[in-house]
Amino acid sequence: MRLNLSLLLITLYAGQGAWIPYVGLWLTEQGISAVSLSLLFSVMLLSKVVSSPIVAHLCDTSGRPERVGTVLSLGLAACYATLLVPGLPAPVIVALVILASAIAPTLFPIADRLILRISGPGGSNFGRHRLWGSVGFASGTLIAGQIATLGGLDWVIASVACLTVAAILAQVALQWHSLPTPAINDNRGQAPWRVLLGCCAIWPPLIAAALIFASNAHLYTLAPLEWSDAQMTLRSISLIWAAGIAAEVLGFLIGAPILRKFAPSPLLLIAALLSAVRWLIMALWPDPAILLLAQLGQVATVALTSIAFAAAVSRHVPQDAQVSAFAMFTLLAMGPFISLATLASSLVTVSFAVSGFVAMIPVCLLAAGITGIDLAKGGGNSDHQNVRN
Repeated sequence: MRLNLSLLLITLYAGQGAWIPYVGLWLTEQGISAVSLSLLFSVMLLSKVVSSPIVAHLCDTSGRPERVGTVLSLGLAACYATLLVPGLPAPVIVALVILASAIAPTLFPIADRLILRISGPGGSNFGRHRLWGSVGFASGTLIAGQIATLGGLDWVIASVACLTVAAILAQVALQWHSLPTPAINDNRGQAPWRVLLGCCAIWPPLIAAALIFASNAHLYTLAPLEWSDAQMTLRSISLIWAAGIAAEVLGFLIGAPILRKFAPSPLLLIAALLSAVRWLIMALWPDPAILLLAQLGQVATVALTSIAFAAAVSRHVPQDAQVSAFAMFTLLAMGPFISLATLASSLVTVSFAVSGFVAMIPVCLLAAGITGIDLAKGGGNSDHQNVRN
């Protein structure tokens, strides 16, 4: 069962690791103009605002998120496969890409919920399972780069379709070997989102974790252009990215012992402050060697934040609303929060001629402030009590 879950995470994240960096280039090859591409990317980001709550509701009300995930993956694979049909009109290509962008993000909260189900009390082993997703994403990106160089971008899309089919097989295998039976729904008749809204203790860590994740905005968007303008080589930029992914995997590996020493709220506070320091270093010293070392901060920004939030969900959210909690986190982090953070980094760069990483510092400090206020009000005491029990 654990092997099947690991294979699901590897294939699911590898597919997106191959898709995200290259879909824009592939769309350009299909004749989509730069102006249309910019609008299309905006619609792709907004599509998850509609799809995520709907899918999370279906998962939580059914109690079988893996079955919902299998059906969605079948639809996703069909989208990717159809994109390979020669001579598709541009409107059909655009519609398929938007549909794929609406479906794919909904699968990650499902995966997180499945991980949490086998991660032990309080989600203590969440990181040890989740690290396979990071390994998969990195592998997918690297393999797709080689495929694009040797065979062209159509073969990248074909590889994404194949990886999605592999993820479907892993999900079927999970159902065949049966995951632990979900707990009885104690909120039958009440919509999962209403249950989530009633879980007051989860909202401070949820918003804080989403803000910390969103502080990656400049790194994910404008930083490579900033480094390229500074005459940094592509090899150096690739190494910087690789260091971040390696740090992420390391963070998931060491997460369990850290979680035994820190409750979720204090751990989020530490992650927020370390991330702010990381962005400050990357803003002030854009030397490749220093940037390489600063990327170790991905341990805090992604790994520790993910582990702390998963532990908070395990402690504060009933099982029949947990997919909704992960979906809301993903929706906020990769929707409005990261969009606003990207806009802020652009404004800072244009207005003050400084690195966009400067704008990421207040994002992390806001997360630290929210967590600090929650701890001051006693949220941290509740966390510690649950850890002991």
